[in-house]
Amino acid sequence: MSVKAYRVTQLRFLPTSTFDLWHHPVLVDFLDHEYNLLATLDDDSCGLNEVSIEVLERALAELPLDGNTREALDKDIQACRKDGYVQYYCY
Repeated sequence: MSVKAYRVTQLRFLPTSTFDLWHHPVLVDFLDHEYNLLATLDDDSCGLNEVSIEVLERALAELPLDGNTREALDKDIQACRKDGYVQYYCY
C-alpha cells in the first residue's frame, strides 16, 4: 500500500472562519482530544483536516460556546451532513 501526493491546483474556502484556534481554547482542546485536531496541522498550526459531523454535534451539545461560534458550527454541520464530515483549512 502506498500514499500518493497530488498537486493542488485550487483551494477554495468561505470568506469567514468558523472558529479561531487561539481564541476558542475549549473547542480546540475538545477537537484535539476527540479528533487529534492539532496533530493534523503543521508546526505553524496550518493545514487541512476533516472533523466528523458526530464530533461537531457533540461539541455543540457539551461545550459552553458563544452564540457566533455555535451558529457557525451549526451551519457547517448542516452544509456538510451528507458528507459525514466538515473539512477545515487552518492558516
